[in-house]
Amino acid sequence: MLENAKYRVRAARPSDDEALAEIFRASRLEAFHRCETEDFFLSDFADQTQGEVIHVAESPDGTLAGFVSVWEPESFVHHLFIDPRFHRQGIGKLLLRSLETWLPFPHELKCLVANQRAAAFYAAMGWREIDRGSDPFGAYLVMSLERPIA
Repeated sequence: MLENAKYRVRAARPSDDEALAEIFRASRLEAFHRCETEDFFLSDFADQTQGEVIHVAESPDGTLAGFVSVWEPESFVHHLFIDPRFHRQGIGKLLLRSLETWLPFPHELKCLVANQRAAAFYAAMGWREIDRGSDPFGAYLVMSLERPIA
């Protein structure tokens, strides 16, 4: 378990699913505001994280502030979402650093080019662009982290 002064990271439990679905939807509505967001549903969380390992950031009072979901066979970070009410508190960094304790390197992820704030966050943490592509949400960067975050 990894923690900072305000949050600890732990494995997700089935009882977290409702709160995680809310975080997933709210975060996607904020991050993908240029996309067709009327098609974002609470059920998307279960559909898009099926078979993935999920860890959550939890406050001392039990509030879930964010999560990371990983497709473990490829060390691929599929989702990293922080509840918009908890941005800029080090939660994303804490969740990513928690991967160092169990997920083999290199880690990879995709980040929308239009999400400049997220791309800058990953780059500042040592992730580097290794490829590009596009999907229905737009152009994206494929980023890799070769070793633990300093």
